[in-house]
Amino acid sequence: LEQNRRQSLADLFRAGKGFFWRLIRFHILCALPMIFFVWLTMTIDKTSSSSTRIGITLIQLLLAKLTLLIPVIIIVLDCSLSKSFGLMWKVKLLKAKPLLIIFLVQIIALPYLSKLFPGFFGAPPAISISFAFTVLYSLALHTLALMVQLMALRFVISLGIDCNELYKPPESSGDSG
Repeated sequence: LEQNRRQSLADLFRAGKGFFWRLIRFHILCALPMIFFVWLTMTIDKTSSSSTRIGITLIQLLLAKLTLLIPVIIIVLDCSLSKSFGLMWKVKLLKAKPLLIIFLVQIIALPYLSKLFPGFFGAPPAISISFAFTVLYSLALHTLALMVQLMALRFVISLGIDCNELYKPPESSGDSG
């Protein structure tokens, strides 16, 4: 908000402390269903790790709107966790098609790409072609994750939502009779 003003690291920590704890609470809330779902898939199919990966992908798809929008709403609108859940329902995520496409590539295409080349990703760490592919793969995953978060941030900013919008009374049409 203050454009070019330099801030000390201590100032940034003080300003970010509130955001940090709200985001930690949110991630704990998201982790509980993820842990339960992974435990459930591992209990049902003890022999296959691919069913666990499929389970993780399914829960990520189910929680997509939640995981994409809540952290961004907390940061952009500086509102509480409970208000951000209410505001999340006002956002139509399907309007952000590029965001959804990159999110799907991030959680579906790239993680399953490693299954196509098991020798590259399972080799012991050494300076080799396998190591280079592993580093490039990791960079691609992290770059896509950053792109998704920045696209979600820009999407929420573009909507012009106000944190107090959730608690506004419905507008009347002016007809009293």
